[in-house]
Amino acid sequence: MFDFTQALGAWFASSGGAMGSTLSRVLESLNGEVAAARTSVSWRPDGLGDVTTWAGVMQAIAGTKSPVEVWCPQGGGIYTIPASAQPYDINYATVAGPVAFGVDVNIANGAVLHNLSGIRGGPQLVGHCTAAPCLTFTPPMGGNPIIIDSFGGTFRNQGTRAMVDVGAGILFILAAFQGGGVSPGTPGVPVIDLTTNSSNMLVAVRGSGQLPDGFASGVAGSNLIYQSDGTGPNPLPLLPLMLGNVRQAPVYGMSCTLATRPTDTFGPIPIGCTVFVTDAVPPRNLSVRSNGPVVWVDGAGIVVP
Repeated sequence: MFDFTQALGAWFASSGGAMGSTLSRVLESLNGEVAAARTSVSWRPDGLGDVTTWAGVMQAIAGTKSPVEVWCPQGGGIYTIPASAQPYDINYATVAGPVAFGVDVNIANGAVLHNLSGIRGGPQLVGHCTAAPCLTFTPPMGGNPIIIDSFGGTFRNQGTRAMVDVGAGILFILAAFQGGGVSPGTPGVPVIDLTTNSSNMLVAVRGSGQLPDGFASGVAGSNLIYQSDGTGPNPLPLLPLMLGNVRQAPVYGMSCTLATRPTDTFGPIPIGCTVFVTDAVPPRNLSVRSNGPVVWVDGAGIVVP
């Protein structure tokens, strides 16, 4: 089983507590297909691309052993992945398209994409599932994380249940970069659900990644770590259906509340790490004086519990 505490502790230690460069290395090494050259297929329902239907996309995916970039450039086009009795194994394909074209790629209720790698550019991948998740993944070998990158593109849930279920012992990483992440969908319905007390999730936000309130849920005992470079939502979004453990990972200069300050549960926080605490009285910077447990002090050296 993947040791969540040990892994995050190692990542924190090797990154000096900030996790930025370390997370980049993790994304590159564990999801190498993101950086690799991809075969591209242009999907345009109007007939001006390589294929006009999802069936044509699947033929292109089946015709190569390399991950495919499914390019969706038709602004306002009707993109629908139809229901199927069997999951569509897309072999770590990405869904991509131009920025600001208003492209929605709809996953019909009853359709399941297996082993999606990410969303890039401007498309929204819209789930409509009601009974089962519409995104599934093969658990990586050796306890490695499942990594989904949303580089500009977003997930939106218009269904009645989560698009992704994170199972026992799994670490699921959502990398929300350059405006990507999650768009608001059906109120009260998350995109990602941590289904067991050993389900784990790390959300990393870079370059104005977006996450709405309620984007994730989880049972008691599950773990969600939220880490932003300061351009994403800070403090972390409200997660009323997340019954497990929620913490922000430390970023120098980040904003947080007293309740969501980083802790040393998942590895020591560097001495001197400074965050701005919005509900301190008065709101002010607090710095780490020591670990085990972590002790926070203000500019005058006064301990703030």
